[in-house]
Amino acid sequence: STLIGLQHPGPDRVLFIGGALSRLPQYMLKHEPQQLGVIGLDPALFALAREAGLLPLGDSRLASVAGDARLLIKRAPAAFWDLVVVVLPEPDNVGTNRYCTMEFFQNIQRILRPDGVLCLILPSYGTAAEYTGPLLARRSASVLAAMARVFAVSRAVPIGGHLFVATNKPEQISFDPDLLAARLNARKELTPWSEVIEHGQVLRRLLEPSEV
Repeated sequence: STLIGLQHPGPDRVLFIGGALSRLPQYMLKHEPQQLGVIGLDPALFALAREAGLLPLGDSRLASVAGDARLLIKRAPAAFWDLVVVVLPEPDNVGTNRYCTMEFFQNIQRILRPDGVLCLILPSYGTAAEYTGPLLARRSASVLAAMARVFAVSRAVPIGGHLFVATNKPEQISFDPDLLAARLNARKELTPWSEVIEHGQVLRRLLEPSEV
């Protein structure tokens, strides 16, 4: 979630579509959003996620909604979210491939603020996250082409599965280590530090952007 959250310089409003049973929403709270929404089809998943501690109880920033994400997005207010994160299984059936279409991306674009960012996470068939065979390459190219017809900038990288990022403001998204380190250091709960032992005491030192 760190790389995803850093694709926006200051995401105040973050929406997850899927991912309730992952730790992504929980970790995204460390990026200090004012509001974090999670949409899932099955309300039982939210109950299970809370029991497992994946969706923190008592955090007023967090709200979960059960329902068809495509319908909820169509009814959602325009230009509201800074960052939308879509977490999908393999889009090899009618239920999931609808979230990889140009129509769906257009609906996401509508609810994003002008400088908003879309992140889409797809699996890599249980292989190493960096693996990209012919079948995966064709799948990713198809998804990326649909994104490119909607957003000004779209990119794909084999990180954490296959990560797709899109926006209408080119300078928002980046995989440049220096820029990402600067954004990371600006977020208190994520500021990296080094830990050393001197004279029997554990000392922590904040890292400079150049050291990350």
